[in-house]
Amino acid sequence: MAQKIHYKSDFDFLLRLHDANGRIVPPDQCAWRIKLWTACKQIFAEAGRTEDGQYFHCIPDGDKVRVIMDSHRLTPGVLHCELTLFVPDCNYPDFIRSEQIRIDTGITLTLDKTDLPDSTQIEVSLPLVKGDPFLFEDFTPEQIAHFALPGIEGAREVTDDLGKQVTANNRAIEKKQNKLEDSADVAISRTNSLMLTDRAKVYAFDYLWQSIGGVRLDNGSYRMTDTGKELTPAEAMVRYERNGFITQWRTACGQYGDYNEYTCLYELNGITDITHEQAQAIMAAGAITSLDASMRYRAAKIRTNLPPQIASTVQGSTLPKLRIYAIADNSTIEVLNLSCRYANMFLDGTVPAGSDSTIHNVPNLTKIVGAINASLFGASLGQKLFGNCPNLTDFKLLQLKSSIALHGVPKISLESLQYMVNNAANGTKAITIEVHPNVYAKLTGDTSNAAAAALSEEELAAWQQLVTTAIAKNISFTC
Repeated sequence: MAQKIHYKSDFDFLLRLHDANGRIVPPDQCAWRIKLWTACKQIFAEAGRTEDGQYFHCIPDGDKVRVIMDSHRLTPGVLHCELTLFVPDCNYPDFIRSEQIRIDTGITLTLDKTDLPDSTQIEVSLPLVKGDPFLFEDFTPEQIAHFALPGIEGAREVTDDLGKQVTANNRAIEKKQNKLEDSADVAISRTNSLMLTDRAKVYAFDYLWQSIGGVRLDNGSYRMTDTGKELTPAEAMVRYERNGFITQWRTACGQYGDYNEYTCLYELNGITDITHEQAQAIMAAGAITSLDASMRYRAAKIRTNLPPQIASTVQGSTLPKLRIYAIADNSTIEVLNLSCRYANMFLDGTVPAGSDSTIHNVPNLTKIVGAINASLFGASLGQKLFGNCPNLTDFKLLQLKSSIALHGVPKISLESLQYMVNNAANGTKAITIEVHPNVYAKLTGDTSNAAAAALSEEELAAWQQLVTTAIAKNISFTC
C-alpha cells in the first residue's frame, strides 16, 4: 500500500525476506545491506547486518527486521531501495557471493502535510537464498557416503577433507589481503563494500550546487549570488533542497516578491522577513483567480497573500468588478494585495443585508496593495467598507463619488486621505468622509487628543491643510 511521509520526518519500516518457495529467511542468515535514496542517488541512507552479526540502523523483529530512518536527510521523492546480500559461497575466491535486488518500497517522501507515518512491511523474494535449517535431504550422495564409512576411517577421511578445505580457504584469504585499500575518494565500508569518502561527497555536492547557479568559494563556503550570504555546507544543503520551492515562489510573486539570498528570508508585498514555513503557508493559500473573492482568505493564518492572477478577459466598456465581501475576516494578514491586471478595478457594491463590513476584523492589517476604484460605491458599501481594522494605515481609494465612513480605521495615514481627496470624482456634489475621533483631532488641530498631540507642528499643519483642500472639492470631514 502506497504511503506518503513528510521528507523531514523520521520513520521506519519492516523488511521480511523469503525464498522462491515462500519460506521465511531470517535476517541473521548472512550479512546484508540496503541503500535508500530518492531523487538524488548521491544523498542516501544505509542499514544492514555485518559479517560479525552487528546490526546498524535496524533491529531484529521476530522473522523480520525493522529499518529505522533517523535524521536521514533524504530529499522529497519516491523512496528507492537496493538490497545487497553477502552470501557465503566457497566457489568464489573471497567465499562471498554478492546478490543485488531492487525493492519497491511503496513509500514517497513529500513536501505536503501528512499524518503520522505508520510502519510499512516490505516483502522481498530471494530466489538464491534458502531460509530453512539444513536438513538431512540437503546432503549430497557423496557426503552421505562419507558419513557411512565405518568407524575411525570414516571420521579420519571426513576430518582430512575438512582440514584441506580450511587450508584452501586460509590461502585464498591470504591472497586477498591488502588488495583493497582506501583512496582519497573511495573507502571500504564495514560490510566490505565501496563507499564515497567525505571529500568525494563534497565534490558531488559541488556539482549539484553549480547546477542551480551557485558557486563554491575558496574558503569552503557556498554562495548563490555576488551579494548573497556565505553559507556553511549545512546551510547550502538546506538552500539546495529548497531551490525548487524558491523558484515557484519567485514565479508566483512576480514583481511583488522575491527570495533574499543574503538574509535567507522570503519577501512579498513589502514584508521582508517571511520565514520558509510562513512562505509555504502563503503558497498553500494560493492567489485570487476569480472576480468573486468573497471570503477568499477568511481566517487564513498567513501574513500576506500572493498577487491576484485574474486574466484580462473583459471586453469593450464592461467594467470588471472584484467582489471582496469578508475577504480576510478574522485572518492574520498584515498586507492585502488586491492589485489586478486591469487598468481599472472596481469593487462590487454588493454587501449582504445585515452583514459586517467588507473588510472587517483584520487586526494585523496595515496596508492594502492596489488602488480601489470607488466610482460604483453606493451608500451601503460606503458605510461598510472597513470595520475594526485598528492598524490599517495605507490604502488608495480613487474616484470617490459618495460619502464614506472610515471610523473603523483609526490609524489611517495622511497620505491615504490626501490620495482619496485629490482623486475624488464627486464634482459639485457635496460628500462627507466620516473618520475616527483620533483622525478628526489631527484634521482640526485638537491637541487635547493624544494622537494629535504626538504630531510635530509641521505634521499638524499638513493635516489641517488637507481640510482646506477637501472643502475646495466639496468634501467635508466628520467624526
